[in-house]
Amino acid sequence: MSLAEDKVIADYKEHGFRRVVIRRDEPNFVYPQHYHAYALAYQVLEGGMLVSMNHKPTILKPGDHALVPANAFHSVTIGPKGCDYIHAEKVPS
Repeated sequence: MSLAEDKVIADYKEHGFRRVVIRRDEPNFVYPQHYHAYALAYQVLEGGMLVSMNHKPTILKPGDHALVPANAFHSVTIGPKGCDYIHAEKVPS
């Protein structure tokens, strides 16, 4: 993990995100439409992903991030090169 990644993780934790991990998904992996009872954030480190929320697709490249509010239906499609990203969950206390 780089110092920049450490800083991003620390920033998420400072803003109330309790579960913050770096994940790696294989090319073209799909998380079908679903929702969580907590807010969720994605920050792409390498590769890319398409996050679709409320029927609005957003392509995320390295450095981009997306916030998914609690109870928002969303899906994620990993790009053709796979994706390394920070996955942060803001679980209510």
